[in-house]
Amino acid sequence: MTTSKQAIVVVVQEKYGTATRFIIRSDEYAVPRLVRELAEHFQTIAPEIGGSVEEVAGAIRSFGRSMGNQPLDALHMQDFGLNDLRTRHLDAWERQLAIAQSESGTDTPYRRAVHLFALLRRFDDDQPGTLHSGVSRRVRQQTRLSHIRRAPDADHTDEESRRIRSAAHRLVYDALCIAQEDPDYLPNSDVIAALHVLLSLATGEPPEVLRSLTIDDLKVTPEPGRRADWPRNPSWSQMTDLARADGIQSFAVTFTKRRAGVRYDEVFTRSDHRAAHQSLTRLLVLTAAARTQATDRSLWLTRKNLLTRQMDWRKAGLLSTWYRQHVKGAPISVPHKFSRLRKTKLRRESSADPVRYLKDGRRHTARTFFEHYTNSAVLRAEAGAIVVETIGSYFDIATGPTIITPEAEAMLRAGATVEVLDPGTATALISGQLEGALCACRNPLDSPHAPAGDLCPVAQMGHCFGCPNGIVTERHLPALLVVEEISSPQEAPNLALWKEVWEPIQRGTRAILPLFPADAIARAREHVDKVHIDLGLRNDLRGTNG
Repeated sequence: MTTSKQAIVVVVQEKYGTATRFIIRSDEYAVPRLVRELAEHFQTIAPEIGGSVEEVAGAIRSFGRSMGNQPLDALHMQDFGLNDLRTRHLDAWERQLAIAQSESGTDTPYRRAVHLFALLRRFDDDQPGTLHSGVSRRVRQQTRLSHIRRAPDADHTDEESRRIRSAAHRLVYDALCIAQEDPDYLPNSDVIAALHVLLSLATGEPPEVLRSLTIDDLKVTPEPGRRADWPRNPSWSQMTDLARADGIQSFAVTFTKRRAGVRYDEVFTRSDHRAAHQSLTRLLVLTAAARTQATDRSLWLTRKNLLTRQMDWRKAGLLSTWYRQHVKGAPISVPHKFSRLRKTKLRRESSADPVRYLKDGRRHTARTFFEHYTNSAVLRAEAGAIVVETIGSYFDIATGPTIITPEAEAMLRAGATVEVLDPGTATALISGQLEGALCACRNPLDSPHAPAGDLCPVAQMGHCFGCPNGIVTERHLPALLVVEEISSPQEAPNLALWKEVWEPIQRGTRAILPLFPADAIARAREHVDKVHIDLGLRNDLRGTNG
């Protein structure tokens, strides 16, 4: 059978330094024109879709086969193109995919529908008016197939991650010793895998994001003593020489999430990100000789069959073999995936400060976190303590000071009664008899911070704004603003001390401020310089106030 060049569409994808060809022969299908038009548009946009190339090719082939099984006019099948496509053709294909999914129990049919719909949407955007209006509307809706979610993989326990990290460090250290003696040293795949392990545990970045790093994604800042002679645009060899001399103060790394189309920068300093800084330094040093022998810009260069090339991460069982050969002790729990190393790092981040972690949103959304990351055995063991701590925080806020808003204060001055204050306390408050150092106090001799009958010892140290004895009115806002500022965690030299002593104060001030109108807070800011605070508070958080 003769085949025209027009009937063959080839898409070449280069991954990990190896080119893969995806060939679609439209003359093998009952609707060759339709398949060819889809394949040609796929060929046009392939450079933009990265890791989805193989799945889009599979979706086109599946749809082409489906069209051959549909009741089409045999006389017109050769000329059937995208402009002849109707929603019934997509619906029939979806029904076939649904049957296949129920039989196989896999997610492949769902993904094929998602990718073909996305390809058709892109075609409609690039060539508006070609698709039938019904098809244009349909592909902008979700497929009727359901995503089959398997149980997400858990992270590693602390004991497992310790043994994995230890094995990686041993391999890298031995490689560094050899590289010092042999300037032509080329790391093997085990050493490159060890560096990947260490960088995963240190940064928490996804495996595919780390593997796409090139030498062009790194920018380094020398130690202060070396900056005078450092060029504006250093070469990779100059960066390597600086790494060998251990003269890099910080790395600025540009990460790329290709599927999401997102680029972001992270800075890893020697002092604050020691593990990531050390891993990047060693990666530069150990691949230095390989970089002189290859034009590939990837960071992950290795020796294979006496040649220098980019590490191919698609090798089956790569991590399983690495664990078996290098990690001492009991076998590492399955599945063996680099993504589980990432989850170990993210679990530590979320455990350290769950509220900040979820508010940040840099890693992922809260929904993704709860669906894919909270199956960690370690995290679940800590969840009880986190819940109890959270309930305690809300209880502290609920049993805090009494807040008298400007409207409520006006009512009290007019002689009205309010539920939160008995008439005697209300009268004493309005007349100024209850004034303390920072706010009004129901009874300084009945403090929760001292035995009954003793004067409150913390009246000038911010605790009033979390104390049930406290009464806060608009005239106390200047003091509240000062305490809110100087009890901030950014002012604390010791975060452990801040969490134990000052977090309740900060939590109280932040709960009170939103209860007052913005204009009242603005007026209060004009008087913060008149507030007298016990210097012990400033000394503890800020150092000497002088």
